[in-house]
Amino acid sequence: MKSNIFSAKNRRYLVLTPIVVLALMMVFTQAFLLGPWLQERKMSNEADFCPQTLCLVDYNYNRDQIQASVTLYNAGSKPLTITDVFYDGKRLTEGFVGSPNDPTIMPLPGPAISANDIIFPVPNQWNMNTDGPTTPTILPGGIATLYLGVATFNTGTPHILKIVVQGGSYAFVIESRPLG
Repeated sequence: MKSNIFSAKNRRYLVLTPIVVLALMMVFTQAFLLGPWLQERKMSNEADFCPQTLCLVDYNYNRDQIQASVTLYNAGSKPLTITDVFYDGKRLTEGFVGSPNDPTIMPLPGPAISANDIIFPVPNQWNMNTDGPTTPTILPGGIATLYLGVATFNTGTPHILKIVVQGGSYAFVIESRPLG
């Protein structure tokens, strides 16, 4: 009896072996090479977007009101609690901090702050929308909006916003943009 090396059983192994090897290589690549590469890309993109712990995401001057609003992002791993805010070297006083309650929706638990009170600060005061707690703290990976009771009437004039947090301070240049 002659042994045929290409029997039906052996042919099955010849077809399945490359498929199994390919599948194992894909799993190995995903687990050991692609995962760390993706994490490194995510970290480098975040570093490009936010090279420091506290970043200015966007800002807006409201010309109808004496107010500017700034959106901040905490890229760090620890909460940042704001202790002072300065605008062009002048200290602004802390006003309302927390999450504004809109009476048209279900109110949040805790002290109620109306949306108008928190969004429209009095002159030389700052309010903060934290989307929750009533302390001026931005959690890691969190976004908060500061409403500043300041005004500018000269389009394109730069202003310095300095935010002091526990453990450091951050300065940003903001300017009133032309309409249009």
